[in-house]
Amino acid sequence: MPFLRHTSLVFVTLIATTACAPDDYVPTEPMALDGTSLVIEALPQERCDPDGFYAVRVRWKVTDWGQPRFDLHLDSSKGKLWARENRTEGEKDSDAFVRPGLYFVLVDRNSRMVVAATPAPALVCPSPD
Repeated sequence: MPFLRHTSLVFVTLIATTACAPDDYVPTEPMALDGTSLVIEALPQERCDPDGFYAVRVRWKVTDWGQPRFDLHLDSSKGKLWARENRTEGEKDSDAFVRPGLYFVLVDRNSRMVVAATPAPALVCPSPD
């Protein structure tokens, strides 16, 4: 019966791991814990198309955070992992995959706590001269 004992152990471990995982946080409005900022700004585009995808600069600052280990996810706390950072303050530029309203979600890698969530702004093209 060693096979059944091993199978039961795997099943119990899987249930315990699943039960402890925080729910997926899907933001519907910007949020940030006290002392935290997460700013998304469109970068100048070679060809500006407000209906197309564009690149952004993501800036974050988190105060009073003991061991900074952050993940930046797209659209939700369990969405696609975009970047990992071990700094309480910094900036990172994206490629041209962003659309208006795409949320960047800053999550503490250890606790899985959502620290901030901010949507990408609409791309504003300069007026032709």
